[in-house]
Amino acid sequence: MVMTRTVTCSLPRRCVYVCVCVCAQYLLGDIDVGSSKYTSDENLADRDYSKPADTLTLSAAQIDNVLQHHEAGVEMAFYRAKVWSRYARNIISYVEKRAQIESEHAKKVAHLAQTMRPLLKEEGFLPFQSIYCTGLDQDIELAGMCQATGNLLLTHKFAEPLANRIVEHERARKALRDDWLKEVKKVQEAAGDLRKARSGYIQRQQEYERAKEAVGKAETDDHGSSKVEKKRRLEEDCLYKAAEAETTYKACVAEANQRHRELQAVKLEILSGVRELMYQCDQTMKAVTVMHYQLLHTLATPVPVQLQTLWESSRLYEPGAQYAEFVRQLTQDDTVKEMERFVFEPYNELTRAYDRTRISQDSRDMMEHVPLYLRNISADKDKQFWPSDSESVSDSECDSSPLPSPRHQQVAPLQTVEHRSSYGQGALSPAASTHKFKKMKTPSKCRECDCYVYFQGVDCQVCSLACHRKCLEVLAVQCGNRGLNRRMTTFGVDVQAHLRQTNTDVPPLVTRCIADVERRGVAVKGIYRVSGVKSKVEQLCQVFELGGKDVDLDEINPTVVANVLKLYLRQLPEPLLTFRLHGDFIGVAKEFPGNGRVEAELSNVVVPRFNGILRRLPMANSKTTAVLFQHLKKVADLQAVNHMSAGNLGIVFGPNLLRKSNVASLDSLLDTESQARVIELLILYSAELFDSADGNRKQQQQHTEVVQDVEKGAVYEGDAVRKAAAAADESSPIYL
Repeated sequence: MVMTRTVTCSLPRRCVYVCVCVCAQYLLGDIDVGSSKYTSDENLADRDYSKPADTLTLSAAQIDNVLQHHEAGVEMAFYRAKVWSRYARNIISYVEKRAQIESEHAKKVAHLAQTMRPLLKEEGFLPFQSIYCTGLDQDIELAGMCQATGNLLLTHKFAEPLANRIVEHERARKALRDDWLKEVKKVQEAAGDLRKARSGYIQRQQEYERAKEAVGKAETDDHGSSKVEKKRRLEEDCLYKAAEAETTYKACVAEANQRHRELQAVKLEILSGVRELMYQCDQTMKAVTVMHYQLLHTLATPVPVQLQTLWESSRLYEPGAQYAEFVRQLTQDDTVKEMERFVFEPYNELTRAYDRTRISQDSRDMMEHVPLYLRNISADKDKQFWPSDSESVSDSECDSSPLPSPRHQQVAPLQTVEHRSSYGQGALSPAASTHKFKKMKTPSKCRECDCYVYFQGVDCQVCSLACHRKCLEVLAVQCGNRGLNRRMTTFGVDVQAHLRQTNTDVPPLVTRCIADVERRGVAVKGIYRVSGVKSKVEQLCQVFELGGKDVDLDEINPTVVANVLKLYLRQLPEPLLTFRLHGDFIGVAKEFPGNGRVEAELSNVVVPRFNGILRRLPMANSKTTAVLFQHLKKVADLQAVNHMSAGNLGIVFGPNLLRKSNVASLDSLLDTESQARVIELLILYSAELFDSADGNRKQQQQHTEVVQDVEKGAVYEGDAVRKAAAAADESSPIYL
C-alpha cells in the first residue's frame, strides 16, 4: 500500500484524515503508483539528501588526514562540533513543543469525548449511535496513548538522553579546544622568540662588520698603536657577541621546529578526538530518532484501520432503520388501547359525592391512556397556587377546591387539583398531589430523575420524598406512610459513615476542594464570602455525589468550589465540632471575647482549654477539623490580598461548624457571635492546636479510649477529661 509520511505523524486528526484520504484514493485507483509525489518508506530509508549518490564514504584515517593537511582543519572540526550542539538543541525544542501541543490536544479531546459520550447514550434507537460511541472510545484510548507517548519523549526516550549527550559533547569539545589553544600558544611563543633572536643576530653581525672596518681604517691611517689596539679589542668583543647571537638564533630555530612538530602531533590527536566525539553524538541522535519515530508509528498505525472500519460500518446503515426499530419495540412492549370518550355529566348531589371518591381513584387509571398534551389543558387557566415554604399541599385543600366550569368538565377527571407554583409554572401530576410538599432544607436526590437537588427542590413532610420542582409534573410515586431512602452518598451523610464508605481519613470532597482553593483561590478577594452561581454549585455537587474522584476543577470558578465546601459542612447531620461539645466551645468564646486584647497573650490560656475539648472529638471529626483549620489559617495569612481575616472566616464558618441540635431556638441566634469567636480562635492558634505529624500511637490509643468511654456512658464527661489530662499534657498540641 502506498502511504505518505503523514502516517507517522501523531495525533492531530487532520493529519490522519490526509492519510486516510490517500489510502482511499489508492484503493479507488485515483493515485498513480509510479508517481514521485508519494514516497514509500523503503525509498525514504535508501535516500540520503545530505550527500550526492556517487560520493564514497571516507575512513576514519582518511578523515583525519584530510583535516590535518588542511590549513584550518582544526577550526573547521570545532565549528562543526559547535553546529551539532545547536542543531541538537533545536531538535529537542521541536520535539518537546510538539509533544506538549499534542498532549494538550489529547487532553482536550479526551475531556470532550468523556463529556459527550453520556449525552449520546441517553436515548436508544438513534442513527449511527454505536458508530459515534465507538469513535469516542477510540478517541479516549488514542488520547491516553498520545499522552503516554509524549511523556516518554519528554523523559528517558528522547529529550533526556539527547540533552545529556549535548552536555557531555560541549564539555569534551571545550576541553579539546583548550588543549589545542595551549599548543598553538606554545608555537606562537617559539615563533616570537625566533623573530627576536634573528633580529639580535642581524644586529650583532652589523656591529661586527662596522668594528672590523674601523680597525682596517685605523691601520691604514697609522693613528698610533694604542688607538689601533683599542679598536681591535672592540672588534673582538663584537665578534664574540655576534657568535653568541648566532648560537641563540640557531637554538630558537630548532625549538620552533620542535614546537611545530609537536603541534602537528597534537593536531592529529585533536582531530581524532573530535571525530570520535561526533561519532558518539551521532550514535545518540540515531538511537533517539529511531525511538521517536517508532513511538509515533506505534501511535498512528491503528488509526487508519479504525477509521476505515468506522466508515465501512457507516455505509452499511439503512436510513430510518433505528426509527423503525424504536416503533417495533413500542408495538411489542405496549398494548394499543382505545381512547376513552368523555361525556357530559349534569350536576347533582350524587355527582358531587361521587366526584370526591372518583378523583382520588379513577383519575389515576384514566391518566395512563390520555395523551400528554391533554393533561395540562386546564393548567394554563387554573388560578390556584402552590403553598409557601411553611405550608403544604393537603388533602383538605383538594376537597375544598371549586369545581371546574362546564367547558372544562371533560378534563376534570384527569387530575385532582392542578396547583400553580408561585416560583414555577408546572402543574402537579396525580401522584404528586398525594404528597405534602415543603421547601427542602437538606440536600437529597430527586426521586424522579435521580439527580442532586437542593436549591430548586421540595420534599414531602410525610414520606420524605425529594423531587425537583420541574419534575413534579411527571412524578409517578405516590405518598406512603413510611419514609423513603434519600440515597445520598456524600451530602447530608454522617462524617464517620462517609469515611467508612470511602475508606479514607478525610472526606474526599474536603480534600479536593481545599487543594483547589489553596492552588487557585487563596488570593481571590472575598473567598468563602462571595457566593457562587447556584446552578454551577448544584452541578458540582451532583458530580461529587456521583463519585467525583476524577472531576476536573481547573475550569470551575474558585468561589463555586468554596461554596460547595461550605454547603457540605452545613449539610452534615451533626456539625463537625459535634452537638455534644457545643457548650464547651461557646464557654471558651464567652470567657475570652474579642475585646481588643492581644491574641498572643491568650495563647498560654486558650490553647490548653481548646486541647482538652478537641481531644474529645471523634477521630474522624478530629482529622477533618485539623485539615480544615490548617487550610483556613493559610487563607487568613493572606488577608491583605483576599480581605478574609480570621474574624471574617469565623463569621462565615461559625454556623456551619458549630450549632445546636435545635437550630430554630432563640439561643442559637444569641450564640452567633460566640460561634464566630470560637472559629476565629481556632484559626489563630491552629499551629499550636493541630500538628500535621502523626504523633505517637500511645496518645492516639488513649484519645480513642476516652472518646469511646464518653460515647458508651462508661464514665462521666468530667472523668473522661481528667483521664485525658492524665494521659497527656494539655499544653502539647493535639496529634491526629
